[in-house]
Amino acid sequence: TAKAAALIQLFELNRYQNTPQAILYAQEALQIAQARKINKYEARAYLALGVGANLQGDCEKARSLIQKSLNLYQILKNEIGIIDAQN
Repeated sequence: TAKAAALIQLFELNRYQNTPQAILYAQEALQIAQARKINKYEARAYLALGVGANLQGDCEKARSLIQKSLNLYQILKNEIGIIDAQN
């Protein structure tokens, strides 16, 4: 949905300046994506949350979240998403 996409954009814009707020945007995007069963936004939200966790120094959490994203992208056969999740 447009709201989930906008929240992911807000994460991207804020991830370095205000990581805690950016993570909140990604969490809200994940909730929307899961509630509406929109796997591509769910995968993107997990990836954003993984990046946020990494920026906060929680490498184990980041790895787990990014793996969830990668799994969804593989199910979707989304090659760009797979590449993003692997980098």
